[in-house]
Amino acid sequence: MSVANSALLTYNAALNRPAYQSSLYSDERGNFSASLANDGSRETNATSQDNKPSCSHTLLDTNPWWAVDLGVPTTIYGVNFTNRGDNTSGMWLFCLEFRKVHILFSSVHSVT
Repeated sequence: MSVANSALLTYNAALNRPAYQSSLYSDERGNFSASLANDGSRETNATSQDNKPSCSHTLLDTNPWWAVDLGVPTTIYGVNFTNRGDNTSGMWLFCLEFRKVHILFSSVHSVT
């Protein structure tokens, strides 16, 4: 594998980009906002050692979603997801659905 190909495989296009989710879960520890999913932290528990939120979390939405704005048209070669490490129930805490998305750039961004 060439160095150029290696760089393509390790570049995180979503790192610290604006992120959004269908709802926001909050409790006494703080807000489990969408930006916690792409902040570069490798923490897998819901809270970090200082008891602050470290993962994104929605409410019990019927159709929850999470999105990231990459800012520019980007070719994606792979996606990595990490499940929560403090999942003691044995259930998956997320479901994945990939869609072909067309983004139209204008004064108003549209996703179809």
